[in-house]
Amino acid sequence: MASGTISLDVPPGPFALHSLLSKVGYSGTRGFEGPELRLGSEGGEPPVRPYEVMIVFAPDVEDAETEALLERFLDLLRSSGAAPGTVDRWGRRNLAYEVKHHREGYYVLIDFSAEAKTIAEFDRFLLLLDEVLRHKIVRLPDKVAGRTPAPAGQARGRTSAKSAASS
Repeated sequence: MASGTISLDVPPGPFALHSLLSKVGYSGTRGFEGPELRLGSEGGEPPVRPYEVMIVFAPDVEDAETEALLERFLDLLRSSGAAPGTVDRWGRRNLAYEVKHHREGYYVLIDFSAEAKTIAEFDRFLLLLDEVLRHKIVRLPDKVAGRTPAPAGQARGRTSAKSAASS
């Protein structure tokens, strides 16, 4: 082997590129990660971020059933460690266009704080409910949510090179 070359024993086959990229630290979804970017026991707690969800229920769903579905959703939030905030019931409103053969829907807006990994579970829960015509989960910016963002060096439990050198 020539000097200055690195041997990465990668088996030939359809997953060779994937094996090679994983050996050099490429995760696929977040790009290249160094050890200082990985969250884990040494990286600190995963960030809890503010979200809001708008749910549009079918108009033929009774009020008691709507309340039961909202309680199920809030219980799911609480059981996963999220903190539900305000629940605004906007009531029955006309839709801009027909959705699933309905011209109106019952709107509910819920604010909550949760980890990013739990949002997919909430989305799937709402997607599978037949009573829900549409829903949208939106991450709120920290300024809108009334929170002050952490300084850049402390955002993921990292320290900058300057502060590490001065210590």
